[in-house]
Amino acid sequence: MFAGNDISSLAPILDHVWRSRTKNADDSLQTVAAAFRSAYKEQLRLKAEAEFLTPIGYTLEEFKKDGLSQLGPENFTRILYEIEKQTIDLQFLLAGFDDKEEHIFTVTSPGKIEHYTELGFWAIGVGQTHALGSMFSYVNRVRFASLPDALYRVCKAKFTSENAPVGGNEYGDCWSITF
Repeated sequence: MFAGNDISSLAPILDHVWRSRTKNADDSLQTVAAAFRSAYKEQLRLKAEAEFLTPIGYTLEEFKKDGLSQLGPENFTRILYEIEKQTIDLQFLLAGFDDKEEHIFTVTSPGKIEHYTELGFWAIGVGQTHALGSMFSYVNRVRFASLPDALYRVCKAKFTSENAPVGGNEYGDCWSITF
């Protein structure tokens, strides 16, 4: 699942991950996480080049190699600062199995991986705080709940997340929760 304010990098990231996966044929947690990290790194490089470097005639490698001497410390530092501030406003929530072991994790810019397997669920998107608040309001963990109870909790969290303000007076129904 994915959520974000700018999903323009969605297809390139998923393409990169898919190509990495088909080359490797190993769907372990480490391989999938590495593919996402690599995809974010590539998208951030392309974004930096398109927004800051191509207009002044550089690739990222040329900028690293010659930028300081050619542009001077003030201009080089200013551009480097802008490049380092770049993020991709897109997050992924992944759940799956490798060797019969389950995994729940998120991937955010710049390729940061956070694990939630032990918790047994997680949510992303505009309704994340509302959904997680609902899920955490129970004394017993959802992992140990009966199937009907777990489904009830997830539905309640989903409906609660729909009350999250998107902006102004708008409310969204964008949510993702995995358990």
